[in-house]
Amino acid sequence: MIDQNTVVHISFDEKKSISLGKLAIFEYTEPGSKGRIKLVFSKYQVPMDKNDIGEIVKKVKSEILISIFTDTADYAYKTILEEVKISVVEEWETLEITAVRID
Repeated sequence: MIDQNTVVHISFDEKKSISLGKLAIFEYTEPGSKGRIKLVFSKYQVPMDKNDIGEIVKKVKSEILISIFTDTADYAYKTILEEVKISVVEEWETLEITAVRID
């Protein structure tokens, strides 16, 4: 089951993988045959790695692999990265990633 203990990695190719840490929110919708995945990560008083976020932003409109690791199962989704948003409110940083499945 996907919950707040779920860990997510994003891979750009066979050489580059970024661990985004524990997931705050997971949304999966199915408009037609392909599904849209939204991942949200929040950190309090711990800054996110700006180099990693920069690497992810460079991949907008490109193919990425989203790997999700739970206590009971692992999932992998081949996707096209649609959007990356980061926001800071007081001491909370939030990263939101939206992608569309292609497999």
